[in-house]
This record gives sequence, C-alpha cells and structure tokens, in this order.
Amino acid sequence: MVEEEEGNVAGFKPGHEIVSQKATYTVVRLLGEGGFGAVYLCKTNNGTQCAMKVEKKVEKRKIPKLKMEIAILKLVGNSKHFTKILDRGKREKEGFFFLAMELVGKSLVDLKAERTEKVFSFGTGLGVASQCLEAVEELHKHGFIHRDLKPANYACGLDDNKHTIYILDFGIARKYTNAKKEIKTPRETVGFKGTIRFASLSCHRNIEMGPKDDCESWFYLLLDLILVGGLPWKLLDEKNEVLLVKEECRKEKRHTLYTGLKHTVELNKILVYIDSQAYQDRIDYQFIYKSLEEICVLAGHDIDAPYDWANRNEDRALAGADEGGLNEGKTTSRYEFYGILQSFMTTNVEQSQKMNYLMDQIKTKRDAKAHSAQVQYYSFRVMYHIVFYRYRLKI
Repeated sequence: MVEEEEGNVAGFKPGHEIVSQKATYTVVRLLGEGGFGAVYLCKTNNGTQCAMKVEKKVEKRKIPKLKMEIAILKLVGNSKHFTKILDRGKREKEGFFFLAMELVGKSLVDLKAERTEKVFSFGTGLGVASQCLEAVEELHKHGFIHRDLKPANYACGLDDNKHTIYILDFGIARKYTNAKKEIKTPRETVGFKGTIRFASLSCHRNIEMGPKDDCESWFYLLLDLILVGGLPWKLLDEKNEVLLVKEECRKEKRHTLYTGLKHTVELNKILVYIDSQAYQDRIDYQFIYKSLEEICVLAGHDIDAPYDWANRNEDRALAGADEGGLNEGKTTSRYEFYGILQSFMTTNVEQSQKMNYLMDQIKTKRDAKAHSAQVQYYSFRVMYHIVFYRYRLKI
C-alpha cells in the first residue's frame, strides 16, 4: 500500500464553493481520495467542469505534496500525457491547498473492471502500456521519477482524446538529478515509497530508486493490464512476502509471471533488460517501444489500433446510422469506424487482407475534422462493407 497519513482529506460536500481569483468552483462530487488528500469533480461559474485536488494543511509536513504536483505539471508544459493546470492556490483560513486541472476519463483500473475477465485485450494492453511508458520517459527527461506507477495512476482522455493515456499523481515523485542535470549520489538507505504490488526490488530493499525502478514498476503494470488472474503476488499484502515472490519470479518461477500469455520469450526480454540496469543508467526506451511493437506484430495486432473502450461504442455507432449514414449532427471518430470493421474481421487470409485495405482507406480518408457530408458518406461505406462481408463470410 501507499505511504499514508491521516487527517488529510478536506471532506467537502456537494455544493461546497471554493473561490479563487480566477473562478468560483462548486463541488459536484468526490472522485477519489487517498492518504494525501481528495479529488473532486467541480463546476466553475461559467459552467465548465474540472478536477480539483485538495490537500489539507498538516503542520508536520513542511512542504505540501501538491507543491510537487504543481512543479512537475508546470515543468512538462503541454506534454501529451500530462493534464493541464487550470488554477491553483491555498486557503489559509480553511487550512487547505488546491489544484484545479483539466478533467480526464476513467482510470485504467476502472476501465479494466468493465472487461469480462477484468483485463484488457492483448493489443490494447500493449498499446496502453506503450503510452504509459512514454509518459514516464517524459517525466525522466525532466529529472523526476514517479515512484508510484500503477493502473490507478493512469487514465484515458475524454471525447477526442479517449485514445490518449494520462499519467496522474506526483505526490511522492522525487528529483533524481541536480541543478547541473547530473544524477544525484544515491543515499545509503531510504524508506519504502509506493504501492507494494508494483514496487521495484530496490524499493523493497530500501535502496535508492532511479529511472530503472520506474520501468520495473511499469513492467508489473503492463502484466497487470493483460494477465488474467493478475500478478503472482496479487493476494499478498506483506512487503517481505511480496519481495520473496518477486525474487522467485526472477529464478525458478519466472514462468508464473506470464501464465496464460503468448510471446512470453519476447516479453521476458524486456524484463531482463530492465533488471540489467543500475541506478545511474540511462534507459533505452526505444528498445522497449520496439519490443512492444514487435510483440504486437507477432500476435497479429496493431499497437495503434482503437482501445477496448473505444470499440464498445460500435453498437452506438450502428444504432445511430440511418439510410443516409449517421444521424445528422452526430460525429464518429476514425477509431470507432476502425473498431466497427475490426470486429468483423476473419482469419481467412484473403478476406482479412481486403478488410485491412478497407480499414486503411477509412483511417486515411476519415479525419476528425471532416465535413459532415464526408462523415455520412464514409459511414455509409462502412455499413455497406459490413453487410457485404457478413454475407460473404457467413458471420
């Protein structure tokens, strides 16, 4: 579990107002809470929604955790995988700090929970994990390590950004480089920081953590996204017991890391590489990205294909189509079109090639900003080819 402190949650009720120089924020509901504070869905006085993180002021904590969060979000600027700061401030009288951020979608934990087997499909899992690592790489470029990577600290975007993964919660992040951008000398011993299930071996052993430890936690996250039944130590919650299982998974029980998965040799190469790195080493992220792409190809997937939660919208897209295409005023992303066709693919090589060709045409010609007439035209093409191939392939 994460290092926690009591008495940090503000406990705002729906309707509570937080006033700043920029806007008045009204609490709609609680989104989540933890040891360092709470996150609320808020609505501004102009009607827009945002996520607001609130941290109660604690005397024994000299530096608020939100200060680290704000520093990192300001540093990364408009990076793809980070949320944007909308407002920030403190309320001395009420005794809390707040950070208003752009709203994102469901966490990877919630998205997994919606799946029948509580894991993503293999292609989605690898694609999502690749984006999760991109976010970590960006964080490392700025000299920070996260120290608490897990599915709960990632979320998908909303609307047109639902294919984008965002990294969240930098409350226990640490600067591992100095002012000269040199790697700091490691401390002799450190306390446990993070979540037991996803903690690196060094974290368990109270050894200073560096970028390679984030990558190790990321690899556990990857497996957690695709491994039916979860990680081998899923049911354990004692740090030393979990450490023992993680160590065994490096030796005679390595196969238990990949139970039920294919292409385990290729997956294991990633872990072997991560384990070979030391605190001060620079990670070859491109090696990992390339490995994930190669595994996807071997498994017959496209790492950039629509994710599982995007494909769930295909029924709504079909229901919204009329004789002339989509209902007027409705929009459908190219990922939804791609998902509709993909769901009707066959293992027959010749027909599969034809379907791939159609998907490429849709992806190429269908743009998010296309005129509504083009949308209707391509939606009609999609519906035509689905009916045609369902008949030809006797689906």
